[in-house]
Amino acid sequence: SELLPPTSVEQIYLVDKVWPNRNVAGSKGGGISTSHIYDFGSWPIRLVTLQVDITKGRELRDLGRHVIRDPCPTIICGIHLCGTLSLRAIQLFNDGLHSGCGVVGLILAPCCLPRRQQRDRRFCYEVGGHRFGAEELHDRGANFGLGAPAAFREHLFACIDV
Repeated sequence: SELLPPTSVEQIYLVDKVWPNRNVAGSKGGGISTSHIYDFGSWPIRLVTLQVDITKGRELRDLGRHVIRDPCPTIICGIHLCGTLSLRAIQLFNDGLHSGCGVVGLILAPCCLPRRQQRDRRFCYEVGGHRFGAEELHDRGANFGLGAPAAFREHLFACIDV
C-alpha cells in the first residue's frame, strides 16, 4: 500500500480463513489480529481483510463474485500460502483477468509443497490450462534436476494466465 501509486490501485484485499469477520460483532476469527491494519490510521491504498476459506469452492466463488465484479483496479495478494492454496489464488487471479474487470495484479508467496498424502494418492492439478501431478514435484528426472520446491514454483508460474 505504501509503495504503489494510489492512482493505479484503489484497494488491496487480504484474504485468510482466520481473519476476524469485521461484519460480525465480537468475531475473533482464528487468532490473527487486524489491529495492525485498521487501528493505526489510513493507508495510501485501502487494505481490506476478508475472512474466506479459499479451500472451499463455494467461498472461492463468492470471493470471485465480489472481487472480480468490482471494476476498480485490484491486486490479489496471497502470502504464506500452504500447499495448494497457491493454486486457488492463481485460479482467482486468472478468473479475474478473463472477466475483463478490475483484477490487475497477483502477489504470491507460497510457503510449502502440497501434502505428502496428495503425492501418495497421485493427485493431479489443473489451473490456467497447465496440468501437473503431485508426484511429479519429487521426480528430479521429470523436473530437469530441480528440487521439489523449485519444480512447484515453475508449475505455479505455468498456471498463471498472462
